[in-house]
Amino acid sequence: MKSYLHSLDKIKTLDADLVVPSHGKPFYGANDRIDEIVKHHEQRLDMLLEAITKGSTVYEACGALFKKELNIHETRFAIGETFAHLEYLRNNGDCQREMRNGVYWYSV
Repeated sequence: MKSYLHSLDKIKTLDADLVVPSHGKPFYGANDRIDEIVKHHEQRLDMLLEAITKGSTVYEACGALFKKELNIHETRFAIGETFAHLEYLRNNGDCQREMRNGVYWYSV
């Protein structure tokens, strides 16, 4: 997560106008899109901090980010995203992780 956000900062300095993504249609305004992405992840981080106030597993915290029912493929990606965000918070000192009965628990 930290590397990803850092890479967005680096790309933003290029002040690119036209973006030709690997999927989706080309679009203009790279920096506007970068700002949207960063804001989205900041909101997700805030949601997770609220969700783990009393302690939570990665799976439970995932439910706070993804409200709709997910299929197995979507669930794998959702768990991975949740874990990446929780570890980002932990590495920044915003939350703690402990092992309980073989399961990681995150809390603020």
